[in-house]
Amino acid sequence: MVAALLVLSALCAPPGTPSTGPPPVRVDVVAIHALDEPRSGKQYESGLEGVKAALEDLPFNTYRRLDAANVSAPFNEDTIVSLTDRHRLYLRPLSKEPHDQVRLNVRLHMTRKPETGGAPVNAINTTVIAGAGRQVKLRGVKLDQGELVVVITLQK
Repeated sequence: MVAALLVLSALCAPPGTPSTGPPPVRVDVVAIHALDEPRSGKQYESGLEGVKAALEDLPFNTYRRLDAANVSAPFNEDTIVSLTDRHRLYLRPLSKEPHDQVRLNVRLHMTRKPETGGAPVNAINTTVIAGAGRQVKLRGVKLDQGELVVVITLQK
């Protein structure tokens, strides 16, 4: 009887009802302002301990945390993370991959400064395959006198 009710309710579900897919992916995102200042040695601001290893090979000596977020990203939907007043990160899990990995489309959307037209652009648009606990580093976008670095970590 219960099985018949479940089948009947599935058949009577309204059109457009989302199908059950993989559960959303938990993602940690840390936005960092990387600078090269006149000093010896590297300085990491408090709150960057979890991503320090991902930053060690960069050619900067000062790392300041701009923002951090832990988000739930549903498959085949954009999850937007605001990094700065001009930078937004779009995360879209695409598929589950072997060995508990996830194929993830990542876009860094930037609004240009008003003096350069203010038009929004995709500064970075890439697809990565990452496993839980592995860090993905995005860089190359200028920010003031340094660079915006984003470290993304998929959670288990």
